[in-house]
Amino acid sequence: MIYNTNHYTIADLFRESGNVRYVIPKFQREYIWSRENWQILFDDMLEGNGEGNFIGSILCVKNETPSIPEVQELEVVDGQQRLATISLLLCALYTTIKDRSDNRFAAVDDLLKTIKTRLVHEGAGLQMKVVLSQQHGNLADYGALLADLGLLKMGDEVKGKKVRKIYKAYAYFLDRLKEYDVDGLRKLLSWVDTILVVMIEVSSHADAFMLFEGLNDRGVPLAAGDLIKNKMLSELERKGMNIDDAFKGWNMFLDNVVNHTVQERFLRQYYNVFHLFRHELKIDAIEKATKANLVKIYESLISRDAKLLFDELVAKSATYHALMKGDEKHPLFGSLSTELEALADAKASPAYMVLLYLASANVGDQAFYKKVIDALTSYFNKRNLTDYHEEKDVDLFFMDLIKKIEEDKANRLNADYIAGYLTHTIYLK
Repeated sequence: MIYNTNHYTIADLFRESGNVRYVIPKFQREYIWSRENWQILFDDMLEGNGEGNFIGSILCVKNETPSIPEVQELEVVDGQQRLATISLLLCALYTTIKDRSDNRFAAVDDLLKTIKTRLVHEGAGLQMKVVLSQQHGNLADYGALLADLGLLKMGDEVKGKKVRKIYKAYAYFLDRLKEYDVDGLRKLLSWVDTILVVMIEVSSHADAFMLFEGLNDRGVPLAAGDLIKNKMLSELERKGMNIDDAFKGWNMFLDNVVNHTVQERFLRQYYNVFHLFRHELKIDAIEKATKANLVKIYESLISRDAKLLFDELVAKSATYHALMKGDEKHPLFGSLSTELEALADAKASPAYMVLLYLASANVGDQAFYKKVIDALTSYFNKRNLTDYHEEKDVDLFFMDLIKKIEEDKANRLNADYIAGYLTHTIYLK
């Protein structure tokens, strides 16, 4: 559900009397905008000449349990790059105006106060208004920068901060501002204040994902796996799990499913296999996971039992990795690298559903799996030559096989039945 969709200026987003805090999930990807992005934003602002140039959308999920009671928190699922860059430009303006004081203390103090209200909540004990993700030192570097400016109190010195993106962006804007006097800087600040964004507030991560791809223009798009990760780690932390342990486990998962394409496929196939016979993994009215409904499925499963799902994904992704990449130490697939390579060459990734199911059933030995993998490879080679089974039907074909095995495991959980199903040499009723 969409709560609110409105155009806002930067002055509106960060107004002095505002009680809104923009929080990027801890484990969302780091700040990655580069010189090209900084230059485009700054040059577009100059070309707009104070007319309020549009820089894109910010997509937020309303946080019903904010960390600061008197401040409304919005979880930013898309928009970190924009919000961070505007904040860093404001930091550079603050430094440059302070350095250009030229004895005009009253005017300068007013400008500095205005910028300070854009960056921190004074009434909340000097809390930053934009809370960046913690990946690769994002949040620590930004906090250190605000502390360097005297806007925030920090503890230990942050090592290596000046070689990372936060300080590099700040340094870029300092360089662009060095030619301006106080009057020019005042004008630039007024132009920053008029920059326009569209802010969309939604009620869930699933709603956010439905809107996500069409909204992202200059930003760096998040995949379904990013949103699921944010929800998972947040829920595990809320339930009392040590967040470092959770993050370590999630990194194990990421090592097994190495990119967004593989992550999405694994998450779809995991649901499509196991919801067929495990009630705790079944979401009512969703018979098949797709890209469009994936976040909705996992948002519901995480709310139901995050720890169970977390442990399952980490463990079963290890099996999935062995199927894709081969693993000599794997007890079932260790000696089948040749067969698995032939399966991959047949463009047979849907077949991993069947093998994931069989591995979870603790059935068979390597001879059993060799026969099944050979039958799957033969099926896909035939399909590739004849277009037998449309692509959209292949997952359903394998889901039907799993359902039929579950109906009569005593007679059907064997390599001959599976091979026969794939070759249609037996008729299944």
